[in-house]
Amino acid sequence: EAHASTMGNMIPPAGMIAFAFAALEALYPNTYTMSQYWILLWGIAIWFIVQRIITMYIMCRYYKVEPMKKEDIPPFSIIIFGATGKREDHTLGNISHLAEYDAYLCAKGFRHSISMMTDYGTFYPISQSSQFLLPVGPQLSIFSMDPAIRIVSRGLEYPTDDVVFDMWWKATLNRVSESNVSLELTPQGEVLLYIPSYFDNIF
Repeated sequence: EAHASTMGNMIPPAGMIAFAFAALEALYPNTYTMSQYWILLWGIAIWFIVQRIITMYIMCRYYKVEPMKKEDIPPFSIIIFGATGKREDHTLGNISHLAEYDAYLCAKGFRHSISMMTDYGTFYPISQSSQFLLPVGPQLSIFSMDPAIRIVSRGLEYPTDDVVFDMWWKATLNRVSESNVSLELTPQGEVLLYIPSYFDNIF
């Protein structure tokens, strides 16, 4: 089991692979090839993994383990760090995936909040009409993943009522003009709200 739990260190290009084979070669010179070493290594790991799956299956059947009901799962929060990375394509992919993941959790009926923190602010997914309490003055941005969505806003300097969200820039760099901000989505869909880092958590 200890061997199986350290298989992550043996995945190329990990230096542990060469180190472990060098140790084996020192103990048993010219006895094993690298191919034999790999077959043995993965064979042991797969056996421990299969053994654990079989053991868990037998235990679940014996103790009649059942999935927890959704209504018994307490509300939870997810805060994602380090998702923007160092490449712009990776950044855009992860940000858009945030809205999709939130929609998935909502469809499953979970009571949750989820956000993605960056170096300069936080992204919050919105899947339905929402209201927020925000300080007056700072900027915020709204991104829609679906161009068919219409957003009727209240409390923003630039209303989004007539905005067609066919480009991501359409509702960026807006400004809070009233402390009570509301966004009414028609139809309900996947929307992202970007809040600069000087805002407190609003959800």
